[in-house]
Amino acid sequence: SSLQNKRAAYYVLLHQKQYIEHLQEMGEIEEKEAEGILEIIINRLYRINLKKAHLKMPDSKKWISSFGMLRGIFNEEEIAEMLKTSEEKIIQKGQYLYKPGEPVKQVYAVIRGAIEETSEGNTHELISKDFKELIGMGQLAGLTYTVHSTKTALTSSYAKTMTVVLPLAISEIRDRLGEKKTERVWRAVAQFLIRLYSEAFRPLKGLRADIILMLLENCRYLAMKTGEGLGGNAGFLLLNG
Repeated sequence: SSLQNKRAAYYVLLHQKQYIEHLQEMGEIEEKEAEGILEIIINRLYRINLKKAHLKMPDSKKWISSFGMLRGIFNEEEIAEMLKTSEEKIIQKGQYLYKPGEPVKQVYAVIRGAIEETSEGNTHELISKDFKELIGMGQLAGLTYTVHSTKTALTSSYAKTMTVVLPLAISEIRDRLGEKKTERVWRAVAQFLIRLYSEAFRPLKGLRADIILMLLENCRYLAMKTGEGLGGNAGFLLLNG
C-alpha cells in the first residue's frame, strides 16, 4: 500500500543517513561529498514528513528515551521525565548553538540532521586547531558541560544540515547525576576532551577516535577531592581540574 511504501522509504532513508554519517566520522568519505548526500537524504525525509497524512512517524521523545545516547546514562523513565517539557527545535544549516566563551545552558539531543563541534574561535594553546566532532542522530551536543567545571563553551557548535533537536536543560541532568551516572557521563565525553585538548594529551595525539575509545574502555574514572593523592604506580589522564 501507499502507507507501507512511505513507511519503508522513511526507514530506508534513516538507515542511509546513519551510514553516511558513520563514513564521514571515520574519514572514509570526503566532507563535501558527505554533506551533499546528507542534504539530499534530509530533504527527502522532510518531504515524507510533510506528506505523512496517516503515516505514523517514530515519536522523537520515545526514540531518544529508548535508543539515544541518554539511554546509556539514565533509564527510560528518567529520560521521559526530563524531556516532558522539551519541544523539537529546528536548527537551520549553519546556525550556531553556541560559540567559545558563551554560556551553555542546554544539551541538544539530535533527532534528525547533524551538529558539528569545532575548535573554531578557541585560541587556548592546548586546544587542537583542527578539532572536529560530528554529532548525529541520537547523540548529544553539549553533554560535556553537565560535568565539566568550565562555565562557558569550549567549542563552536553549529548545524551541518537542517537539523532537528530536543533541547534539555543542563540543570535537569545535573539534578539527577549521582556518582555512577556522573562516571557514565565522563566515559561518554572523555574521548571528546582528549581530542579537543590534543596538545595536553600528546601521547594520544593523532590516534583515531575508535582507538582512543578502545583505550578508554580499560581506564578507571576517579573523582579526586582537594588535597587527595593518587597513589600507586599507574599513570593518569586529567580530564578536569
